[in-house]
Amino acid sequence: MRFLSKSLSVAVVAAMSVPALAQDTMEEVVVTATKRSESIQDVPLAVSVVTGEIIERAEVRDLLDLQSVVPSLRVPQFQNSIQTNFVIRGFGNGANNPGIEPSVAVFVDGVYLSRSQARISDLPNIQQIEVLKGPQSTLYGKNASAGVISVTTKAPEFESRGSLEVGFGNYSQQSVRGFYTGPLSDTVAVSLYGSSLQRDGYFDNVVTGSDLNNRDRWNLRADMLIETSEDSQLRIIADYDELDERCCGVANLIDGPAGAALGALSVIPGQAYIPEDAYNYKSFLNLDPVNTGDNSGITLDYQTTWGDVDVRSITAYRDSYQYKPSEDVDFTAADAIGNSTGETEINTFTQEIRLTGTMGNADWLLGGFYFDESIDFENTIEFGSQWRNYVSILVGGAGGIQAGAGAIGGLEALLGYDPGTFFADGDGVVETATQDNESYSIFGQMTFPLSEKTDFTIGLNYLQDKKDVTLSQENNDVFSNLALRGADGVTALTNLAYSGGFFASLGIPPITAVPQAGLPAYLQTV
Repeated sequence: MRFLSKSLSVAVVAAMSVPALAQDTMEEVVVTATKRSESIQDVPLAVSVVTGEIIERAEVRDLLDLQSVVPSLRVPQFQNSIQTNFVIRGFGNGANNPGIEPSVAVFVDGVYLSRSQARISDLPNIQQIEVLKGPQSTLYGKNASAGVISVTTKAPEFESRGSLEVGFGNYSQQSVRGFYTGPLSDTVAVSLYGSSLQRDGYFDNVVTGSDLNNRDRWNLRADMLIETSEDSQLRIIADYDELDERCCGVANLIDGPAGAALGALSVIPGQAYIPEDAYNYKSFLNLDPVNTGDNSGITLDYQTTWGDVDVRSITAYRDSYQYKPSEDVDFTAADAIGNSTGETEINTFTQEIRLTGTMGNADWLLGGFYFDESIDFENTIEFGSQWRNYVSILVGGAGGIQAGAGAIGGLEALLGYDPGTFFADGDGVVETATQDNESYSIFGQMTFPLSEKTDFTIGLNYLQDKKDVTLSQENNDVFSNLALRGADGVTALTNLAYSGGFFASLGIPPITAVPQAGLPAYLQTV
């Protein structure tokens, strides 16, 4: 199967050669990739910088759209909106399992967003985004093995200004963005931001008639800057975002051996999906994949100066919640696997302290990072109304659904179960899990100039990570709990021996009185 997304992004870049003049200078690009402001030419890292101006021109709404302006970044979506993965240079993980931290770390204003579902809201008032490629273990020690996406927003200003943007697009898209910043006093400034985006889906669910891959999300953000002294400032940021979408559409790549069985059981006679056509933008799902989620958080960013040492403390608490009331995970119009539901709640507290300064002609940085997170997860998968028939087709082989049903019914009888016990509609698995993760790291870096064009940088990071995990799985599917290689198998064989019903239990017709030439006895028919 392939999960598809469809968006249109157009960027036009014009270049013109002109004679170089003595007074011409190239605009300096300042980045914070090393957690201090430096010219990008002085940073020994592979960094792609996207400014706020580029983001507006390219209509980058969220981090999913960022891949349109950063060639080495890919942001695919899988079964639903929440399961969004970030991949840099082909490396990335952590979308489907909430217990796995993504290998591409995302930071917004220095705050680590630990899971995919916390990363997909609208981008507010962006100053610039830096994409660091490759492992970043020294300064970003919390699982940044594939790279880092660092988002920096604009701080509140002491000069009043604002903007209101209303947009319309194809698929009935409607978007609204509003922004205001200004002073409350000589030492306090605020900024307020809100946005809403609705758009119809471009993927058709043939079974339900709904459109999939739609957009329905909004967010609010309040930012306050307090200048506590000439050398100190405190920034307080509070944000909330929410989505409620039907995502994602799926298409078939290879029409495998199960295709005929699924087609025979489909609610659309003979067709469970469109075979081997990845770009038809039509799904055959008995249930729409509905997913809802919200994120909220508060950040305290304090900066001050002690003599020649710059000090910065970033404290943050975040809460992420996701609820999936329905999803058809067999991805066909056959009700083989029924509904799959899920619920995840993640609470995260982070604290980072950094000290930066100079020692002679060397620049140094020393810091510490603390991370405390709790995850509660529940997921269910139920058998559909056609699951027993689907298994019967697979078991029956050339004998078809009747032979398979006879074999399953025979085994139920041998073990003393009522007819229809195995593979019953609504049976399935309920999985619940928790994870408590506590870690801290101490990191440092020092840069020595060896010449006007050469610097030598040394860095270190000590990380201690502790995780406590619980997992509970409740399976009420009777067949999967059988010990066919143990006690249940012995019981079945014993009852079979007493009843003499070996062939009957497998749905094989009785032996005829007159043998048919060329066939063994167990294949004879009346």
